[in-house]
Amino acid sequence: FNEVGGYDNLQDLYMNATPSVVGVNISEKCYTPRADAFHIFRDPIKGDLPWPGLVFGLTIQAA
Repeated sequence: FNEVGGYDNLQDLYMNATPSVVGVNISEKCYTPRADAFHIFRDPIKGDLPWPGLVFGLTIQAA
């Protein structure tokens, strides 16, 4: 954290990180950070982490 200036600066640097060379046939979605990159509970439908299944499935399984 000292090298990047703390957690807040880490978030800023990550969200502004883009490669200097990209392929012409690659979508911008592939190399830009997601807007919800630092959120644990992302959109349950469009998100890439299946948190509803984890939260509710494990709760039911543990009961």
